[in-house]
Amino acid sequence: MPGSSQDETLTTWETLSVAVEASMPDLDFLGSTRAELVTTLQNAKEARLHRDALSDAMRKATHDFICQLVRGRELASRLSNGIRSHYGIASPELTKFGLKPRAKTRARPRRKPACPPVPVIPASSGSPIKE
Repeated sequence: MPGSSQDETLTTWETLSVAVEASMPDLDFLGSTRAELVTTLQNAKEARLHRDALSDAMRKATHDFICQLVRGRELASRLSNGIRSHYGIASPELTKFGLKPRAKTRARPRRKPACPPVPVIPASSGSPIKE
C-alpha cells in the first residue's frame, strides 16, 4: 500500500481481517492466511509500542546527557579558572593541566601621531603701535 501511513496500513489490515472472519464460510480456504495476518498485525502493534518506548527513553537519555554536559562544562571552567588563579595566567605550569599559558606580549614602540606642521607666520617689519 504505497503512500499509506503506518497507522492506515494497520487499520486496513485489521478491517480486512475482520471482514474475512465475518465471511469465513465462503472464504474458508483463506483461514490460515488470515491467521498469519492477525499474528503479523499483533506483532506490528507490539513493535510500534516498543519503538515508542525506546524513543521516549532515547529522548530522556539525550536530555540527561545534555544536562550533564552543561554541568561538566561549568565545573571544568571553575577548575581551570582556579588553576589559573593559583599559578598565574602566563605560568608554564598550566600545560600540566592541558591549559595554555597566556603568551607574553612584546611592547610595541609607540609612534608619534602624524600632525600637520604648524605654519610659520613671518613677523611684519613695521610695528603696529606708534609712539
